[in-house]
Amino acid sequence: MYAMRLFHVGFAVSLLVLASSAQAQQQQPDDRYQIRLSVGGVPVSGSQELLGRINGKPRAEQDAILDEPWPELARGQRSQLVVSVTDPNGMTTNYTKGRRISFEHFGCLTIDKNGVMTVTPSGLCAMPDAPVLLIGYYDTAGKPVTYSEFLFKVRP
Repeated sequence: MYAMRLFHVGFAVSLLVLASSAQAQQQQPDDRYQIRLSVGGVPVSGSQELLGRINGKPRAEQDAILDEPWPELARGQRSQLVVSVTDPNGMTTNYTKGRRISFEHFGCLTIDKNGVMTVTPSGLCAMPDAPVLLIGYYDTAGKPVTYSEFLFKVRP
């Protein structure tokens, strides 16, 4: 599990570096906006929730949180994603099929314009079968506001 955590932390750092350099001339992510995801009706925690849970905790508690298992998916599984965003005023809006949300997927996931996610049924997942979904939220002018990363494990 430690190796998986290192993979996750390394990948998250890589994404943050890429996102930071790409957005360096724009704006930093606005953490007052919270992206929430459910897959097939089941809530899934992302990087925003994870960071909120580990901030200010002793190292042992942080390690325990980082060692928690990732949500599992099955090869060939199709699931409806539901993405909502809570703004700084506490208002939550469903943006699943809206233009203000983008889905970037790494590994063996595909996502259509209606937010239906499919896990590739063949062996296209790169070991350790841990696909990543990055969801970005944009303002009405198309500028990035914030993003959250979601990691999964694919069952054989």
